[in-house]
Amino acid sequence: VLFKTLMNFAIFIAAPFWAVYVLKNLNIGYDWYAISIVVFTAVNIISQKYWGRMADQYGDKKIMFVCAFILPFAALIMLFVTGVWTLMLERILSGFVYAGFITASFNYLLSASPTQDSSTFIANYKLFAGLGAAIAPLIGGLLIGPLGALAFFNLNGILTLHVVSFALRLIVAITMVTKLHSIRVKKHIAFRNIFLKATFVYPIESIKHEFSYVTRSVHRWGNNFKTVIKKSS
Repeated sequence: VLFKTLMNFAIFIAAPFWAVYVLKNLNIGYDWYAISIVVFTAVNIISQKYWGRMADQYGDKKIMFVCAFILPFAALIMLFVTGVWTLMLERILSGFVYAGFITASFNYLLSASPTQDSSTFIANYKLFAGLGAAIAPLIGGLLIGPLGALAFFNLNGILTLHVVSFALRLIVAITMVTKLHSIRVKKHIAFRNIFLKATFVYPIESIKHEFSYVTRSVHRWGNNFKTVIKKSS
């Protein structure tokens, strides 16, 4: 509960101001802004199945470890977003990582919750995680002006706030993830190996598998369509 509360605080101290930066500073327009939301949501939904398989195979703690150490860079990458296409890359990375973190953390919660008072436990988890997400934007709003006045590396207030969010996420990940106990573990593997496989090797294999499946499906549908045309003629 403490881990998710602190991580929510670290995320939402800057996340609500992302839309302001995209629309006002990047000036990409509402159409591309809407498309970026769709891209994030689509990647997030599609990735949940992948992260669910990874959590079942290697355990929720290890997947949380992987995602918790990528989450800081999802904030830092905003410093390099200069237009539509770099924004789309940022949305794809964020959607992919957030899906893994949310899936693994909630699975871990279900496994760690006591059998008798699980409803109360989950309710407290939602309460404190929500408080972290609610308080953070208020503090972030108070910090934007002073941070902008600092002109840290010539960054404006919102981007400097993303640097703060990066630092907070990293601190939370380093201090909290290692204190969690593994609960659902089916396959043991070193953290450094799961990090590489979960973020690079398996996603590429999954994309190849899905592409192959779609290609075969389209080919099968095409053959069925030809058969129907021949019979009708």
